[in-house]
This record gives sequence, structure tokens and C-alpha cells, in this order.
Amino acid sequence: PFHISRENRLVVLIMHVTDDRIAEDHAITFSMLASRILACMHERENEDQRLMQWQDWGEQNCRAAFTPVFWEGVWPCCVYGMKHVMQEEGCIVIHDYNPHAIQERVHTPDGAVPDGETLVTEKSGLEENPFSVSVLTGLPYRKIKTNLIMSEIDSVMLSEDSIVVVAVRSPLSTVLYYIDLSMLQDEEESFYIKSL
Repeated sequence: PFHISRENRLVVLIMHVTDDRIAEDHAITFSMLASRILACMHERENEDQRLMQWQDWGEQNCRAAFTPVFWEGVWPCCVYGMKHVMQEEGCIVIHDYNPHAIQERVHTPDGAVPDGETLVTEKSGLEENPFSVSVLTGLPYRKIKTNLIMSEIDSVMLSEDSIVVVAVRSPLSTVLYYIDLSMLQDEEESFYIKSL
């Protein structure tokens, strides 16, 4: 919901999945650029139906990811502008879908790329696919793996210049951590968020 300009924003949909083949419920996140959604709708505005085949739209305009953590109805603001923050492999990870940042990263020599940052441009499928057909997605993004270790954390949120981590000890006790994003670039700094 938060963005610097209406054209430059990310839309993240969370789909809850219950699959008999998988022991636990989980979720799938679909990340899409609002500008691409609106462009596709505009192309079809004179048509009676606005249905689009996944192969015609989703593969190049979306990125889907399997999330083993089931959403419990809380709406933390994990999106700001074109960035999405999440928990991945025990750490806080930021996915940056800004096309300008991606192009800049493409032209950066490998030795000048910060530790923990990778560029994801290849199409990929879902690790646990609940659909009857293969689902490929390929919207490119920069993956920035922070050194923020997750342990007993309930939510992670993102603003323009910070990450906010929420830990609920009890119904009457909530702890918030504020992390300045500029500090994440400092290789000497290390953040560990432990049991609270």
C-alpha cells in the first residue's frame, strides 16, 4: 500500500494453500509490478473478457514463491515501493523489483557487488506446486540477503529506509526492533535477533 509514486509500486498477493500431499498448510506469494498489471488491463479494455492465460502474462510479469509459513490473518506491511521483505532461510531477505536498480546491477562488475546480493533473472517454478500444471514465473529482481537472523519473530515490515521487526511475547507484550537500512551496508555490523 505504500509507494513513492503510483506507477512504481509492487503488488504482492498471498494465496493460502491446503494440499493433501503436503503435511502442513502453506502460502504462495505472487509479486507483480502494478504498472504491468495496469498495462495488461489497458490492452484489453475494449474486450468483453479480461481473462488472460498464465503463459501470456504470468511467466514474464510475475514472480511466485513458496512460503512454508502460513499466514494467520495479520497484515504486516512487508512491501514498500518496489521492495518486498520476507523471512527466507532463517534470515530477513529483501526482494527489489525496481527495474532501474536491476539494470544498474547488470552493469556492475562482480567484484563490486555487495556481499549477500544476487540478481535473479531466470524463470523458476514453485518448489511445492499445488497446481495441476507447471507454474513458471520470471519477473527479475535483486535479492538482498541481510545478516538479520530470525528467531521467534512474528512479523517483518518495510518502510522507505528501515526494517521493523515485531515479536509478540504475550497478548500484553510486544517488542519492536527498528533497523536502519543504511546500516545493512556496513560489513562490520552484524545483527542477531534472538529469543525475546
